[in-house]
Amino acid sequence: MSVSVLPAGEELLLLPEKAAFRPALKQLLVADLHLGKATHFRKSGIAVPHAPHTNTLQRLQQLAEMYDAESIAVLGDFFHSDRNAEWDYFSGWMDELGIPVFLITGNHDRQLLRSDIPDVFCGDELVSAPFVYQHHPEETADNRGYYRIAGHVHPGYLLRGKARQRVSLPCFHLQPNQLILPAFGDFTGKEIISPLQGDRVFVVAGNVVSEVPGE
Repeated sequence: MSVSVLPAGEELLLLPEKAAFRPALKQLLVADLHLGKATHFRKSGIAVPHAPHTNTLQRLQQLAEMYDAESIAVLGDFFHSDRNAEWDYFSGWMDELGIPVFLITGNHDRQLLRSDIPDVFCGDELVSAPFVYQHHPEETADNRGYYRIAGHVHPGYLLRGKARQRVSLPCFHLQPNQLILPAFGDFTGKEIISPLQGDRVFVVAGNVVSEVPGE
């Protein structure tokens, strides 16, 4: 079950698939796919599964079909390392998808920009009023008046229960000046956040997005 929020006065749906949907543009927003990470680790001699990239892209395609999306914006770290076979898989997937995919440059993506990859990136930001899409969150508000949507952090929230029970869940971190999306990729970790007064936190637990009370 998704949750509707109104940053900058426009509706966004926070989805349990760890993505956001912008109904006004019929656009999916995701961050931190980290495609190519598995291959990168295998080259270093670390045994990891072979198919995280296919699972990630299949989930993204299913989500696009579910919401009849007309475009997808990837807010950085779409790829994890330099060019490898997983990039070729993605290129074919993007060609067959049939809708535009806007790629914002993340810190990991910069390695691709130094290669012979065709220019499919939008740069460090994409303005789509009233929002600006970036990879890196910032503490200060955008001085042009846009509301920032970002990734990079892989935000997670630590829930504490009785008998010292603890569980960390991916989350959406809604701040007065920006929304930080959870990592969409299958092969990613989490960084536990410490919300400030005025922030709102929405955790993802299975197929439900729920706001954490009191944040």
